[in-house]
Amino acid sequence: MVREAALRMQNDQEGPLLSVAEVASILLDPAVYYPLQFAVLRRKQMVRLTKSAIKNRSSRYDNPAL
Repeated sequence: MVREAALRMQNDQEGPLLSVAEVASILLDPAVYYPLQFAVLRRKQMVRLTKSAIKNRSSRYDNPAL
């Protein structure tokens, strides 16, 4: 798919560089999809950890008995 798009660019043909079906097949390719999915999940996890750390820090300072 990517190679075909590169050839189309070299030939300078009219039309879109990649069709919707080609983009979908590239994104659904496991070599592309799984690293992307992992990066998104990792980011969500980091946001969740940061939020809980901020919440825990503020509650500790508000209540010194803890």
